[in-house]
Amino acid sequence: MYELCANQGFLDGTSDAPHEVFATNRYGWGVRATACLLPQAFVLEYVGEVVGRREFERRFAVVTQARGHYYFMALQRDLIIDAQFFGNNARFINHSCQPNCVAEVWQKNGIQRVAIVAVKAIEPLEEITFNYRWSPSFQEFTCLSASPKCRHAGLGC
Repeated sequence: MYELCANQGFLDGTSDAPHEVFATNRYGWGVRATACLLPQAFVLEYVGEVVGRREFERRFAVVTQARGHYYFMALQRDLIIDAQFFGNNARFINHSCQPNCVAEVWQKNGIQRVAIVAVKAIEPLEEITFNYRWSPSFQEFTCLSASPKCRHAGLGC
């Protein structure tokens, strides 16, 4: 049964799905597949420094005042992953209102971690995306998707 589990690569520490970071025309950096990825495939783990709500708010204020890029992901209501200085390629995954992946909280050795998982087949050179509003505990971002199905009207679409 374990062999059929979609999170096998995540659980046993094997490599991430084949991907590369690339310069996009609109968003800065992005991540795209370099091979076909199947639905339910583990793509990447979103890693970074885990900070509390108070420290997150301090860092968020500093970054937004400087108008810089930020790489925050809610793990729980009061625990936020900050991938600014300690992270991996997952921090470059862009938002889409029509994403091909989702972020899910998984357990590994009793510790909560965030896995990026494909929700549909992803072709080689297709950008990997997920909806940044997957978690109700972190709502602030500017949507640049320009998607006709954008659910964040007035937030940059």
